[in-house]
Amino acid sequence: MRPDYSHGTTWGMVKQLEALIALQPRIVVPAHGPLGDVTDLTAMEDYLLLARQKVRAMMDQGMPLAEIEKKFDMREYQGWDRDEHLSWTADTIYRELRGEGPQKSSTAEKTVKGAIVKASEEGRRLTLALEGGKELRLRITSETDIEGVADRTQLKDGQKVTALYAEPQDGSAPLGYDVLELVVEP
Repeated sequence: MRPDYSHGTTWGMVKQLEALIALQPRIVVPAHGPLGDVTDLTAMEDYLLLARQKVRAMMDQGMPLAEIEKKFDMREYQGWDRDEHLSWTADTIYRELRGEGPQKSSTAEKTVKGAIVKASEEGRRLTLALEGGKELRLRITSETDIEGVADRTQLKDGQKVTALYAEPQDGSAPLGYDVLELVVEP
């Protein structure tokens, strides 16, 4: 199981976990990670509560968000979450504790052509080389429409692609820009 509160709050997830734990399920089928049971739900709840406690402690010390994002870690749960998620986690909790709620941003659709220089996590994450030597990080989601290969697991370094992606107006995409459509050239 992996934490994913990108469409809500960590506190909301804690409350949902409490309700699920009360049911004492023998098998849990998460959206991210392997099958589990009630002990995994309890561990996830503990993870989120510790993460909230850590961010609150740094806020109480008067640290600005940028410093909290740099210092935030979850060493107690090594391998649970991808390191690139940790600054996002800190930012999410920081906003929650300030009463700001989930991050919402408007997006603009953009199109780019380039070559894949790095495909990782079974094609979930791509880095494209663009003209002029720039690179662009992209994220393939379950909603990405892919043409030219059977599925994202067939995305490989060196393939030339055209991607339609969503760019938040603030330009922030810590995990890469979400791809709406991806066409792999023959």
